[in-house]
Amino acid sequence: MMKTLMWGLLFILFLGCPVYAADTTEQRLSRIELRLEKMDKIEAIVNENRERLIKLEEGQKAINQRMDDMGKRIDDVRDLIYVVLAGMFALVGFVIWDRRTALAPAIRKNKELEEREERLERVIKEFAEKEPRLLEALRHAGFV
Repeated sequence: MMKTLMWGLLFILFLGCPVYAADTTEQRLSRIELRLEKMDKIEAIVNENRERLIKLEEGQKAINQRMDDMGKRIDDVRDLIYVVLAGMFALVGFVIWDRRTALAPAIRKNKELEEREERLERVIKEFAEKEPRLLEALRHAGFV
């Protein structure tokens, strides 16, 4: 009885163990083919993404070149603005200098004429003190 019990236990143990069926060559080949197809699809996707990335990099290089060109243009315009501003300041300085030099003789002449006018006015007033008709004319004109 012991022997049967042992054989029975061994039989149950072997039945309870999973049994793996041996793969046939065709099944292995079909799985390998499926994996190869998947790898080919993945490779195609990677190549497609690589091409897109290359195009994007080329586009980025073109954009960077355009931005560099634009920066150079802005620098050129900035330099031109500085030149124009310097010219304007020089012109304003010249106008101020020219005005002072042009007005200096006129101011001098004006002072001379004012001094002469004051002297003539004094002479006329002194003479008007002796001549009543002249004094009356000066009062009528508002000088006295």
